[in-house]
Amino acid sequence: MFTQVIRRNKGLILFLLILFILLILYSVLRVPVVRVNNLKGKIINGEVVYRGNYERTGYYPFNPILSEPKLDWSFTIPRFLNENSQFPSYSHIAYKNYVFFVDSNGILHALNADSGKEIWKIEEEGFGCGKPWLITDNVLFYIVKESFLSPNEAILGVDINDGREVFRLNLPNDEVVDKSGFIIKDNILYFAVMKLGRHFGIGTWPYIPEERFYAIDLSNNKIIWRVKEKCNIENYNPYSSVCTFSWYSNNTLYYYNHISNTLISIDPNSGKIKKRTEITLDDAVPIVDGKFFLKDSIYDLETGETIWSMNLNYKYFTTPAIKGGTVYFAASNDKEGNVFALDIDSHEEKWKAKVGKIVNPHFFLIANSHIYLYEYETEGTQLICLDTANGKILWKYDPLKAIPDFDKIRKMVDEPIYIGWRESFTNPIPEFDEMPSIGNEAIYIPGVDGLYKIH
Repeated sequence: MFTQVIRRNKGLILFLLILFILLILYSVLRVPVVRVNNLKGKIINGEVVYRGNYERTGYYPFNPILSEPKLDWSFTIPRFLNENSQFPSYSHIAYKNYVFFVDSNGILHALNADSGKEIWKIEEEGFGCGKPWLITDNVLFYIVKESFLSPNEAILGVDINDGREVFRLNLPNDEVVDKSGFIIKDNILYFAVMKLGRHFGIGTWPYIPEERFYAIDLSNNKIIWRVKEKCNIENYNPYSSVCTFSWYSNNTLYYYNHISNTLISIDPNSGKIKKRTEITLDDAVPIVDGKFFLKDSIYDLETGETIWSMNLNYKYFTTPAIKGGTVYFAASNDKEGNVFALDIDSHEEKWKAKVGKIVNPHFFLIANSHIYLYEYETEGTQLICLDTANGKILWKYDPLKAIPDFDKIRKMVDEPIYIGWRESFTNPIPEFDEMPSIGNEAIYIPGVDGLYKIH
C-alpha cells in the first residue's frame, strides 16, 4: 500500500525534493561569498582608516609639516569637451609612498606620492568603483559594482604595488555596502550592508530596507555571524546608506543608524546587540573607553550620563580629536572662532586659541603634535596649523596658491553641494565634497580638476 502511494505520487515527491534542494542553494547563494583570498595565513589589522583609527580619534602618527607648505605637484584629470566640470571633488587616501583616488568616472588611480605620476589605474567597461575605505598590509579595500545601473556589489582588495586583485567578496544581488565602511581587526572583516527587499504595496519607494551586520573570518572565508536589524521605513531613502559610521573600541563594535538616530553596540565575538542609544551625529566622533566625545561634552555610553559639558555659545563645532589625555576641538559663530584643548578627566582648559570667524566643521585632524583645520576670514579661506602643546598658530596657507578656483561656489543640478553650508553661512566658502587628507608628511587637497599635494 505504501509503495503504491509512492509510485502514484512519484512526480510530486520528485518535485518537492528538487524544490527543497533549490531552496537550500538559494539560501546559500543569498550570503556574501569570498571568491578570491590571497590573505590567508596572515593576521591583519587596519592601518589607514577614516579619522586615523577605529576609535575615530582624529589622530595620525605622521610627521607634521613644520613650516608653511608649498605646492609640490598636481594631478589633473583629463576631461572630454562635453563633460560637466561641476562634479564633486575626488575621494582619496594616502598610504606609504602612494596616493589613491577615484575620479568621477569610477576609475581608481594610484599615484606616486613623491612625483604625482600615475603608477597604475583600474578601469573596466561597466565597472563602477566606490570610495576607498581601508588599507591594511599593502592591500587597498574598496567597493566595486558590476555597472552603474546594477546594484550588485563586491568588496575588493588590490595589491597597492600593481593593482592586482588579491581579495574579492561578492555580495548577494539584494545587498549593498553601507557608508560605514570596513573594519578589519585580528583577521576578522566586519561590515554593514543594506538589504533591499521588494515592496509589494503602494508607496513612493520600490524597496523596504533591512540592515545586516557581518563578521567574516579571513583565514577560512567563513561567516562567523550575521545580525539583522529592521529599519525605520518612514524616513528611508533607497539611495542613501542606513549606517553611516562605524567604530571598534574597548572590544565593542559600534554602528550609527542615521535614519533612526541610533548608535548600535555589538559584541564582536557573538554578534549580539548589546545596546541601542538614541543620539544625533554628523560625523564619526571619538569613542574611547566607553566614552562618547560630543562637540563640547563627554557622554558615558554605559551609564547614559553626561560626564561633563561646557555649554559653549557657538554655532559651529568641529568633530573633536584626541591625543593622550587631551580632547581638542574648534568652535565658531559668524564673528569669532576658537580652538580648545581640555583635559579629558578634569575638564580643565589647558589652552584656548583664537582663529577665524568660521571654522569648517568637517576638517579637524592631528598629525603627531600639530592640528590642521580650515578657518574662514573676510579675505578668504585659510588652512592653518597649530601646536597641540600651547595652541600657537605655526603657519597659515592660502589654498588659492594651489587651486585657482578653490573659493569658487560650485553647484550641481542647480543646488550647492553642501546645502546646509549655503543656508548657514552668509559668506562665500569652499564647497568641496571631500576634505583634505594627510600622509607621507604632506597634505592632499582635492579640487574640481584633480588632486593637489602641498608639502
